[in-house]
Amino acid sequence: MDSPQSNLLGEGAAQAFETQSQACGRMGSPFMEKLCALIAQNGFASGAVFDRINHWNGTIGNGGDAVPLRLAGAFHRLVLDGADAGLKSVYPPNNSSDAELLSAVNQAVIKHADFILEYLKSAPQTNEVGRSALLLPAFLSLNAQYGIPFSLFEIGSSAGLNQNLPHFHYDYGSWQWGDVASPVQLNCEWRGEQPPVTNGDLHFSKVQGCDLAPVPISTDKQRMKLASYVWPDQTERYERLSGALALASKFAPAVDACQAAEWLGEKLSTAPEYGVHSIVMHTVMWQYLSKDDQALCEAHINAFGARAHARAPVSWLRFEADDNSPSGALTLTHFDGESKTPRTSILARADFHGRWIEWSPNLGKA
Repeated sequence: MDSPQSNLLGEGAAQAFETQSQACGRMGSPFMEKLCALIAQNGFASGAVFDRINHWNGTIGNGGDAVPLRLAGAFHRLVLDGADAGLKSVYPPNNSSDAELLSAVNQAVIKHADFILEYLKSAPQTNEVGRSALLLPAFLSLNAQYGIPFSLFEIGSSAGLNQNLPHFHYDYGSWQWGDVASPVQLNCEWRGEQPPVTNGDLHFSKVQGCDLAPVPISTDKQRMKLASYVWPDQTERYERLSGALALASKFAPAVDACQAAEWLGEKLSTAPEYGVHSIVMHTVMWQYLSKDDQALCEAHINAFGARAHARAPVSWLRFEADDNSPSGALTLTHFDGESKTPRTSILARADFHGRWIEWSPNLGKA
Protein backbone atom coordinates (compact mmCIF):
# COMPACT_ATOMS: atom_id res chain seq x y z
CA MET A 1 0.00 0.00 0.00
CA ASP A 2 1.17 3.52 -0.70
CA SER A 3 2.48 5.42 2.28
CA PRO A 4 0.53 8.50 3.42
CA GLN A 5 2.35 11.73 2.74
CA SER A 6 4.23 13.53 5.50
CA ASN A 7 3.00 16.85 6.82
CA LEU A 8 5.43 19.30 8.40
CA LEU A 9 5.17 19.97 12.13
CA GLY A 10 4.99 23.46 13.51
CA GLU A 11 8.17 25.17 14.63
CA GLY A 12 7.87 24.28 18.32
CA ALA A 13 7.19 20.59 17.77
CA ALA A 14 9.83 20.31 15.05
CA GLN A 15 12.41 21.93 17.32
CA ALA A 16 11.60 19.47 20.12
CA PHE A 17 12.32 16.52 17.81
CA GLU A 18 15.50 18.15 16.52
CA THR A 19 16.77 18.79 20.05
CA GLN A 20 15.95 15.20 21.01
CA SER A 21 17.78 13.95 17.91
CA GLN A 22 20.91 15.78 18.97
CA ALA A 23 20.65 14.45 22.53
CA CYS A 24 20.25 10.87 21.29
CA GLY A 25 23.31 11.27 19.11
CA ARG A 26 25.37 12.46 22.07
CA MET A 27 24.14 9.52 24.13
CA GLY A 28 25.12 6.89 21.60
CA SER A 29 21.94 6.03 19.70
CA PRO A 30 22.38 6.62 15.95
CA PHE A 31 18.96 5.11 15.27
CA MET A 32 17.09 7.45 17.63
CA GLU A 33 19.13 10.36 16.30
CA LYS A 34 17.99 9.47 12.79
CA LEU A 35 14.33 8.83 13.72
CA CYS A 36 13.89 12.12 15.58
CA ALA A 37 15.75 14.09 12.91
CA LEU A 38 13.52 12.67 10.16
CA ILE A 39 10.39 13.68 12.06
CA ALA A 40 11.84 17.12 12.81
CA GLN A 41 12.60 17.71 9.13
CA ASN A 42 9.64 15.95 7.48
CA GLY A 43 6.91 15.62 10.09
CA PHE A 44 4.61 12.66 9.49
CA ALA A 45 1.18 11.77 8.14
CA SER A 46 -1.75 14.00 9.11
CA GLY A 47 -4.33 12.58 11.46
CA ALA A 48 -5.15 12.33 15.14
CA VAL A 49 -1.55 11.67 16.25
CA PHE A 50 -0.22 14.56 14.16
CA ASP A 51 -2.83 16.93 15.59
CA ARG A 52 -2.18 15.81 19.16
CA ILE A 53 1.57 16.38 18.92
CA ASN A 54 1.48 19.49 16.76
CA HIS A 55 -0.89 21.19 19.21
CA TRP A 56 0.53 19.74 22.42
CA ASN A 57 -0.90 21.34 25.55
CA GLY A 58 2.21 21.76 27.65
CA THR A 59 5.97 21.84 27.29
CA ILE A 60 6.63 19.45 24.43
CA GLY A 61 10.41 19.05 24.74
CA ASN A 62 12.64 16.94 26.94
CA GLY A 63 12.73 19.62 29.63
CA GLY A 64 9.01 19.10 30.07
CA ASP A 65 6.73 16.36 28.74
CA ALA A 66 9.36 14.68 26.52
CA VAL A 67 6.85 14.07 23.73
CA PRO A 68 9.43 12.85 21.19
CA LEU A 69 10.37 10.05 23.59
CA ARG A 70 6.71 9.23 24.22
CA LEU A 71 6.13 8.81 20.48
CA ALA A 72 9.33 6.82 20.03
CA GLY A 73 8.28 4.57 22.91
CA ALA A 74 4.96 3.87 21.20
CA PHE A 75 6.69 2.94 17.93
CA HIS A 76 9.13 0.68 19.74
CA ARG A 77 6.33 -1.05 21.66
CA LEU A 78 4.61 -1.85 18.35
CA VAL A 79 7.88 -3.41 17.21
CA LEU A 80 8.42 -5.39 20.42
CA ASP A 81 4.85 -6.70 20.34
CA GLY A 82 5.16 -7.68 16.67
CA ALA A 83 2.12 -5.50 15.99
CA ASP A 84 3.53 -3.62 12.99
CA ALA A 85 5.57 -5.57 10.45
CA GLY A 86 6.47 -2.43 8.55
CA LEU A 87 8.07 -0.75 11.55
CA LYS A 88 9.77 -3.97 12.60
CA SER A 89 11.40 -4.31 9.18
CA VAL A 90 13.09 -0.90 9.51
CA TYR A 91 14.03 -1.09 13.20
CA PRO A 92 17.34 -2.43 14.57
CA PRO A 93 18.97 -4.79 13.99
CA ASN A 94 17.73 -4.14 10.43
CA ASN A 95 19.16 -1.31 8.37
CA SER A 96 16.86 1.02 6.47
CA SER A 97 17.00 4.11 4.33
CA ASP A 98 15.55 7.40 5.50
CA ALA A 99 12.71 7.00 3.02
CA GLU A 100 11.86 3.49 4.25
CA LEU A 101 11.85 4.55 7.90
CA LEU A 102 9.71 7.62 7.24
CA SER A 103 7.26 5.56 5.18
CA ALA A 104 6.87 3.05 8.04
CA VAL A 105 6.31 5.90 10.51
CA ASN A 106 3.66 7.48 8.28
CA GLN A 107 1.74 4.23 8.04
CA ALA A 108 2.05 3.46 11.76
CA VAL A 109 0.60 6.79 12.96
CA ILE A 110 -2.51 6.15 10.87
CA LYS A 111 -2.91 2.40 11.42
CA HIS A 112 -2.25 2.49 15.18
CA ALA A 113 -3.54 5.96 16.03
CA ASP A 114 -5.60 4.90 19.06
CA PHE A 115 -2.72 2.90 20.54
CA ILE A 116 -0.23 5.74 20.01
CA LEU A 117 -2.58 8.36 21.46
CA GLU A 118 -2.89 6.25 24.61
CA TYR A 119 0.91 5.91 24.85
CA LEU A 120 1.31 9.67 24.52
CA LYS A 121 -0.56 10.09 27.82
CA SER A 122 2.33 8.58 29.80
CA ALA A 123 5.72 10.11 30.51
CA PRO A 124 8.63 7.91 29.37
CA GLN A 125 9.89 5.61 32.09
CA THR A 126 13.18 3.86 31.46
CA ASN A 127 14.15 3.40 35.11
CA GLU A 128 17.72 3.42 33.80
CA VAL A 129 19.74 1.17 36.12
CA GLY A 130 22.97 2.36 34.51
CA ARG A 131 22.62 5.42 36.75
CA SER A 132 23.38 3.25 39.76
CA ALA A 133 27.00 3.28 38.55
CA LEU A 134 26.95 7.03 39.18
CA LEU A 135 25.43 6.70 42.64
CA LEU A 136 27.66 3.90 43.94
CA PRO A 137 30.84 5.98 44.53
CA ALA A 138 28.85 8.38 46.71
CA PHE A 139 27.46 5.51 48.79
CA LEU A 140 30.94 4.02 49.16
CA SER A 141 32.32 7.38 50.30
CA LEU A 142 29.60 7.82 52.89
CA ASN A 143 29.98 4.21 53.99
CA ALA A 144 33.71 4.70 54.55
CA GLN A 145 33.01 7.84 56.56
CA TYR A 146 30.32 6.48 58.89
CA GLY A 147 30.25 2.69 58.62
CA ILE A 148 26.57 2.47 59.53
CA PRO A 149 23.58 1.11 57.58
CA PHE A 150 21.68 3.28 55.15
CA SER A 151 17.96 4.01 55.10
CA LEU A 152 16.94 4.98 51.58
CA PHE A 153 14.12 7.35 50.60
CA GLU A 154 13.85 7.49 46.80
CA ILE A 155 11.53 9.90 45.01
CA GLY A 156 10.58 9.50 41.37
CA SER A 157 11.28 5.78 41.72
CA SER A 158 9.53 4.60 38.54
CA ALA A 159 9.65 0.80 39.04
CA GLY A 160 12.21 1.11 41.85
CA LEU A 161 14.90 -0.89 40.06
CA ASN A 162 17.75 1.30 41.32
CA GLN A 163 16.81 0.43 44.89
CA ASN A 164 18.66 -2.83 44.26
CA LEU A 165 21.98 -1.10 43.55
CA PRO A 166 23.81 -3.09 46.28
CA HIS A 167 23.08 -6.26 44.27
CA PHE A 168 24.63 -5.08 40.98
CA HIS A 169 28.18 -5.62 39.76
CA TYR A 170 30.17 -2.54 38.71
CA ASP A 171 33.19 -2.39 36.42
CA TYR A 172 34.85 1.02 36.11
CA GLY A 173 37.90 -0.26 34.26
CA SER A 174 40.43 0.64 36.95
CA TRP A 175 38.32 -0.83 39.77
CA GLN A 176 35.32 -3.06 40.39
CA TRP A 177 32.76 -3.60 43.11
CA GLY A 178 29.88 -5.95 43.84
CA ASP A 179 28.72 -9.48 43.07
CA VAL A 180 30.48 -10.75 39.95
CA ALA A 181 27.62 -13.22 39.44
CA SER A 182 24.94 -10.50 39.47
CA PRO A 183 22.54 -10.49 36.50
CA VAL A 184 23.17 -6.73 36.30
CA GLN A 185 26.65 -5.94 34.99
CA LEU A 186 27.34 -2.21 34.81
CA ASN A 187 30.30 -0.96 32.79
CA CYS A 188 31.15 2.66 33.44
CA GLU A 189 34.32 4.47 32.35
CA TRP A 190 36.05 5.97 35.38
CA ARG A 191 37.56 9.40 34.87
CA GLY A 192 39.14 11.88 37.21
CA GLU A 193 40.35 11.35 40.75
CA GLN A 194 41.04 8.16 42.66
CA PRO A 195 37.91 6.22 43.61
CA PRO A 196 36.59 6.13 47.17
CA VAL A 197 37.37 3.26 49.52
CA THR A 198 35.91 0.28 47.70
CA ASN A 199 36.24 -2.55 50.20
CA GLY A 200 33.29 -3.64 52.29
CA ASP A 201 29.60 -4.13 51.66
CA LEU A 202 26.75 -1.64 51.69
CA HIS A 203 24.02 -2.38 54.21
CA PHE A 204 20.49 -0.99 53.98
CA SER A 205 18.20 -1.19 56.98
CA LYS A 206 15.23 0.02 54.94
CA VAL A 207 14.57 0.90 51.30
CA GLN A 208 11.46 2.74 50.19
CA GLY A 209 10.36 5.03 47.39
CA CYS A 210 7.51 6.83 45.70
CA ASP A 211 6.37 7.79 42.23
CA LEU A 212 3.39 9.73 40.99
CA ALA A 213 2.66 6.81 38.65
CA PRO A 214 4.72 3.77 39.74
CA VAL A 215 5.59 1.41 36.90
CA PRO A 216 4.25 -2.07 37.68
CA ILE A 217 6.51 -4.93 36.68
CA SER A 218 4.63 -8.04 37.77
CA THR A 219 3.52 -9.13 34.28
CA ASP A 220 5.25 -9.50 30.91
CA LYS A 221 3.04 -6.75 29.48
CA GLN A 222 4.05 -4.34 32.22
CA ARG A 223 7.72 -5.14 31.84
CA MET A 224 7.43 -4.64 28.08
CA LYS A 225 6.38 -1.03 28.59
CA LEU A 226 9.63 -0.32 30.42
CA ALA A 227 11.54 -2.01 27.61
CA SER A 228 9.79 0.12 24.99
CA TYR A 229 11.51 3.25 26.26
CA VAL A 230 14.97 1.71 25.90
CA TRP A 231 16.44 2.94 22.63
CA PRO A 232 16.26 0.15 20.03
CA ASP A 233 19.94 0.09 19.07
CA GLN A 234 21.28 0.02 22.65
CA THR A 235 21.35 -3.70 23.40
CA GLU A 236 23.50 -3.31 26.52
CA ARG A 237 20.72 -1.30 28.14
CA TYR A 238 18.28 -4.12 27.35
CA GLU A 239 20.54 -6.58 29.08
CA ARG A 240 20.78 -4.34 32.15
CA LEU A 241 17.02 -3.92 32.29
CA SER A 242 16.44 -7.65 31.90
CA GLY A 243 18.86 -8.39 34.73
CA ALA A 244 17.36 -5.71 36.95
CA LEU A 245 13.87 -7.11 36.44
CA ALA A 246 15.15 -10.57 37.38
CA LEU A 247 16.63 -9.16 40.59
CA ALA A 248 13.39 -7.30 41.32
CA SER A 249 11.54 -10.61 41.35
CA LYS A 250 13.85 -11.67 44.20
CA PHE A 251 14.29 -8.32 45.98
CA ALA A 252 10.99 -6.54 45.39
CA PRO A 253 11.31 -2.74 45.24
CA ALA A 254 9.03 -0.69 47.49
CA VAL A 255 7.29 2.12 45.60
CA ASP A 256 4.28 4.04 46.90
CA ALA A 257 1.93 5.84 44.52
CA CYS A 258 2.31 9.37 45.83
CA GLN A 259 3.44 12.86 44.90
CA ALA A 260 7.05 13.45 45.96
CA ALA A 261 6.55 16.46 48.27
CA GLU A 262 3.58 14.85 50.00
CA TRP A 263 5.47 11.60 50.49
CA LEU A 264 8.58 13.29 51.87
CA GLY A 265 6.42 15.36 54.20
CA GLU A 266 5.09 12.13 55.69
CA LYS A 267 8.25 10.01 55.67
CA LEU A 268 10.56 12.73 57.00
CA SER A 269 8.23 14.03 59.69
CA THR A 270 10.14 12.37 62.55
CA ALA A 271 13.77 12.68 63.63
CA PRO A 272 16.35 10.66 61.67
CA GLU A 273 16.83 7.16 63.05
CA TYR A 274 19.82 6.81 65.38
CA GLY A 275 22.59 4.55 64.10
CA VAL A 276 21.38 4.86 60.52
CA HIS A 277 22.43 7.14 57.66
CA SER A 278 19.25 8.46 56.01
CA ILE A 279 19.58 9.08 52.26
CA VAL A 280 17.07 10.98 50.13
CA MET A 281 17.83 9.99 46.53
CA HIS A 282 16.58 10.76 43.04
CA THR A 283 17.83 10.55 39.46
CA VAL A 284 16.63 12.57 36.46
CA MET A 285 13.20 13.41 37.85
CA TRP A 286 13.58 16.88 39.41
CA GLN A 287 12.88 18.59 36.07
CA TYR A 288 9.40 17.08 36.01
CA LEU A 289 8.37 18.75 39.28
CA SER A 290 6.87 22.21 39.40
CA LYS A 291 8.89 24.96 41.06
CA ASP A 292 6.49 24.89 44.00
CA ASP A 293 6.87 21.13 44.43
CA GLN A 294 10.65 21.43 44.20
CA ALA A 295 10.59 24.03 46.95
CA LEU A 296 8.36 21.85 49.14
CA CYS A 297 10.59 18.81 48.68
CA GLU A 298 13.66 20.84 49.56
CA ALA A 299 11.95 22.29 52.62
CA HIS A 300 11.06 18.80 53.89
CA ILE A 301 14.63 17.57 53.32
CA ASN A 302 16.15 20.60 55.06
CA ALA A 303 13.82 20.26 58.04
CA PHE A 304 14.68 16.56 58.33
CA GLY A 305 18.39 17.31 57.98
CA ALA A 306 18.21 19.97 60.66
CA ARG A 307 17.40 17.16 63.11
CA ALA A 308 20.45 15.11 62.07
CA HIS A 309 22.90 13.78 64.67
CA ALA A 310 26.51 12.66 64.41
CA ARG A 311 25.19 9.08 64.66
CA ALA A 312 22.10 9.85 62.60
CA PRO A 313 23.40 11.78 59.57
CA VAL A 314 21.25 12.77 56.61
CA SER A 315 22.28 13.10 52.97
CA TRP A 316 20.44 14.29 49.89
CA LEU A 317 21.96 12.54 46.88
CA ARG A 318 20.79 13.29 43.35
CA PHE A 319 21.86 12.98 39.74
CA GLU A 320 20.12 15.58 37.61
CA ALA A 321 20.47 17.73 34.54
CA ASP A 322 21.79 21.25 35.02
CA ASP A 323 22.99 24.09 32.83
CA ASN A 324 26.23 22.28 31.93
CA SER A 325 24.90 20.09 29.13
CA PRO A 326 25.38 17.43 27.84
CA SER A 327 26.34 15.72 31.11
CA GLY A 328 24.52 15.72 34.45
CA ALA A 329 25.67 16.56 37.97
CA LEU A 330 25.95 14.13 40.88
CA THR A 331 25.24 16.39 43.84
CA LEU A 332 25.36 15.72 47.57
CA THR A 333 23.93 17.83 50.37
CA HIS A 334 25.11 16.49 53.71
CA PHE A 335 23.76 17.15 57.21
CA ASP A 336 26.20 15.82 59.83
CA GLY A 337 24.40 16.99 62.96
CA GLU A 338 27.35 19.12 64.00
CA SER A 339 27.71 21.91 61.42
CA LYS A 340 25.11 24.66 61.60
CA THR A 341 24.56 24.58 57.85
CA PRO A 342 24.55 21.64 55.44
CA ARG A 343 27.34 21.25 52.91
CA THR A 344 26.40 20.92 49.24
CA SER A 345 28.93 19.89 46.62
CA ILE A 346 29.05 18.42 43.13
CA LEU A 347 30.80 15.07 43.44
CA ALA A 348 30.98 14.25 39.76
CA ARG A 349 29.75 14.91 36.28
CA ALA A 350 28.48 11.95 34.31
CA ASP A 351 26.68 10.58 31.27
CA PHE A 352 22.91 10.28 31.68
CA HIS A 353 22.91 6.56 30.91
CA GLY A 354 25.92 5.77 33.10
CA ARG A 355 28.49 5.27 30.33
CA TRP A 356 31.12 7.37 32.15
CA ILE A 357 31.65 9.33 35.34
CA GLU A 358 34.21 12.04 36.06
CA TRP A 359 34.71 11.82 39.80
CA SER A 360 35.90 14.98 41.53
CA PRO A 361 34.51 15.41 45.05
CA ASN A 362 36.17 18.83 45.29
CA LEU A 363 34.58 20.04 42.05
CA GLY A 364 32.87 22.86 43.91
CA LYS A 365 29.65 23.95 45.50
CA ALA A 366 26.42 23.32 43.66
